[in-house]
Amino acid sequence: MTDGLLRVTKYSLRSLWPLGLGVIGLLVLPPLGIRLLNHFLGRFNPPSAASLGAHFFFMAVSVIMLAVVSGVVLDQTKDLLSRMPVKTAEIVSGLILSTLFVSVSASLVSIFIYRQFFYGEMMFRDGWPVLGPTLFLATLIVVFHCGFWNLQSFSLSRVFFWICFGDAMFFWFMSRYFDSKSSNSFEPWKQVTPLELITMLVVFVAAWVGAIRSCARVRCGATEPSRTWEHLQTRVKSLTHQTFVNDRKRFDSISAAFAQLYWQDSCRIIALICMCLGCLVFVMALTTGNRTTPEVISLTTMILFFSGLFLLLVLGTSLSAKESGQMKDYLAIVPLSDRDMALVLTRMTAKMVLVLVGSILLFGLAGGALLSWLFDGTTTIADVLSRRFSSESSWNPVYTYALILLAVWAIVANILALSWSPRRGSKELIASIPTVVIATALINGFNPIVGDRLFLSISALICLATILTYLAAFKTGLLQAQALWLAGLFCLTIPAVYWNFWSTSALPLKLLWSSLLILAVTPFASIPLAVSWNRHR
Repeated sequence: MTDGLLRVTKYSLRSLWPLGLGVIGLLVLPPLGIRLLNHFLGRFNPPSAASLGAHFFFMAVSVIMLAVVSGVVLDQTKDLLSRMPVKTAEIVSGLILSTLFVSVSASLVSIFIYRQFFYGEMMFRDGWPVLGPTLFLATLIVVFHCGFWNLQSFSLSRVFFWICFGDAMFFWFMSRYFDSKSSNSFEPWKQVTPLELITMLVVFVAAWVGAIRSCARVRCGATEPSRTWEHLQTRVKSLTHQTFVNDRKRFDSISAAFAQLYWQDSCRIIALICMCLGCLVFVMALTTGNRTTPEVISLTTMILFFSGLFLLLVLGTSLSAKESGQMKDYLAIVPLSDRDMALVLTRMTAKMVLVLVGSILLFGLAGGALLSWLFDGTTTIADVLSRRFSSESSWNPVYTYALILLAVWAIVANILALSWSPRRGSKELIASIPTVVIATALINGFNPIVGDRLFLSISALICLATILTYLAAFKTGLLQAQALWLAGLFCLTIPAVYWNFWSTSALPLKLLWSSLLILAVTPFASIPLAVSWNRHR
């Protein structure tokens, strides 16, 4: 048994360790980026101690990403089960051991970076428990393996059981943080009692055994769904088809029909997720009132980041089929010119950015703060925002909200343009952006003179790249002369409007922040070029 177990563990570790590094990067880079933004802008005050809100969000993101990583490996293994000359117990145990090793290692490395570089050991120890949540995370990984193999044969009773069991695990975990003196507050899970350890151990062993037995049924071919589930699935499909046929309408133009088709194919699920997350932020902002507003703002920033990341992942792969790198059939044969097709895709991208910012920031954060102010009449998130985003003189919400919208649009649209481009070096440029940002911040911290020169060089590169992109799009007929004039007017007006908005007085840094605003108009030329190159390669 040892030989097969080692082979399966080595095979799965070979697939898991790059994903584990990606999980560490996603857990560490967002707060690091916020810290660098704080350093440049000088408008944020970093938290003095680790908060439970940040800990809960860290746990939630860790669970979601590790579940995705485990699901990818398990799905790949499921296709190889019939060809693996290894016992079922060895396969399941090897997968669980490798997943546990990568998951726990990624979590502990991220926690170590948080403690050493973001909070400090003393401030971290008081508000961020480690032992209990790590043991719970390990138990949850094994339960996920058991649920994956058990749900290969769908039935309503099994779905209902796993929903109830997941809710029970969530409430058990949250109950470890309930304050014994007050039912309305939380305290860190500082000590793991023997009863808690035994409870997690029993669930751990039972889930391990259950995963082996469920995987054995899958290898035997007993994965047929129940008759009730098949009947329900058939009814839902017929109802969906009937609704689609009844709601089908004739469009006035090919562009409108293509926009509707692309929305249903790639954008609808993102809009639904953004709205759900906006409701979550709304509930947080409404229920916390004036007690934990800094934590709510930090959590909202993290939710906005991961929502934008999911938007980039979905839309970045929306032009190509999963089986190959070629453009999807309906996109390649749509009877539209490259310019009209790029215009529709740019409009859809702008619509998704508005849905993202509007759902999470306007509806969620601002809406919850407004209702909290109406109900309580006390200090709310809006006041905390004014203190955290403002300089010593005044705070202009119009400038701040417009800057947030421009920043999200510039980041999302430019990365999408690079993702859609088939040219060599586009994907490498996306991967090098975090390295360039971190290296620039570190160089500026150690040697400000060299940092100023880097700021001026980056500003010049941004302006030069934007000019060359617009000229290339104009020469190929993807843009008209009017677009060039409008882009030039934007590049002259908006940076001048925001020139006195920056809190810094250093000219190179001011020039860098102002030149970054030019990236908001770059996608109007880079997206048509990327679509044209992708369509005619």
